[in-house]
Amino acid sequence: MKPKVYHASDKSVKPPKVIFNPEPTEAKTPRAGRPNEIVRLEIVVGVAGDVSDIKVIQGFDKVLTSKAVEAVKTWKFKPAMRYGIAVPCMIGVEVSLWLK
Repeated sequence: MKPKVYHASDKSVKPPKVIFNPEPTEAKTPRAGRPNEIVRLEIVVGVAGDVSDIKVIQGFDKVLTSKAVEAVKTWKFKPAMRYGIAVPCMIGVEVSLWLK
């Protein structure tokens, strides 16, 4: 059975905190020259601080979105806590991409 996933807005949950979040590699796209793009994702942070269940909320082209997803897969978090116990938690994240 899959454990319950809490949402960061739940008042009984202390949201996870990012401790390692490398930025995505720069993207060479036909839209180069723009200062940056933001990809919005919804992720689940597990009890070990790992990222899973990545859902794209707002993306742009496939190249930018895939770079953001690949970067977020490597992120590590201090897990969410509920009554002193680590719990899986869904949060939203934004990834800025600088274009060449």
